[in-house]
Amino acid sequence: MSNADQLPEPAKPEPARAIENSPATFERLLRALVGLALFATILGVGRHVGDVLTELMPVDGSLGERMASLPWEAWGFAAAHVVCALASLGVGYLLISYAYPFRGLARLAVTNPAAAIQTGSHWLGALVIANVSWGGADAASLGISAAFCALGWLAVIILCAGHRLVTHYHDHEEIVAGNTAAALASAGLHLAVALVVGHAIAGQFHGWRDSLVAFGLALGWALALYPLRQFILARVILGLSPRAMDTAIMVRRDHALGAAEGLCYVISALSLVPAW
Repeated sequence: MSNADQLPEPAKPEPARAIENSPATFERLLRALVGLALFATILGVGRHVGDVLTELMPVDGSLGERMASLPWEAWGFAAAHVVCALASLGVGYLLISYAYPFRGLARLAVTNPAAAIQTGSHWLGALVIANVSWGGADAASLGISAAFCALGWLAVIILCAGHRLVTHYHDHEEIVAGNTAAALASAGLHLAVALVVGHAIAGQFHGWRDSLVAFGLALGWALALYPLRQFILARVILGLSPRAMDTAIMVRRDHALGAAEGLCYVISALSLVPAW
């Protein structure tokens, strides 16, 4: 075959454009999560405040007349609730993160997907507490909201810390090592506990004694998450012992089991909360 008859060599494809590295992706993810948390707080607390202001308005008249009839103090305290809710979102995240055994979680989250998942769960927990704690239009409601918001942070911190006492591994050590399976399980627990605590905070205030007793009793439902994980998920659904499930998450880094545990917590919390 002559040179003229030879087929031209196919052109080599140009090198693919380099994809941006993972750290930037995790950083953008966390930035988006923070922005969405701020937006959700404004919408959620704004709705609560709007409901309170609507109850204070007279029934008769146009909407403009009804809104104009409200005293300026009510508008001022309503705005203060929204501002305090946004502030409590950041403060709650800082407190929950500071109580976590690994202090540099946010810095590690830029390059570590497990740390990014855990950091995201801290933001979501703070979001739930901020959304249910605030929403009023007078001075007294500001103090009540602040007190129960602080109680909510404390409950989330204590209940999530207890999780490290019942598993056969320390989730913070696994997350530092990049174990995303452990991060999925731990993140699901943080969100589930925040949902239970948030529902314990929500509702009408009926005096300090009655409200605090009701809050404490409602937190008891969070304790049900442990036997659901140990017995229902591990033994009944998966056919494993709790130790075997912990070993699979810790040693094999089984993402399916980690996600299953996290979903077990969240679905159980969502099922238990309406049951009250």
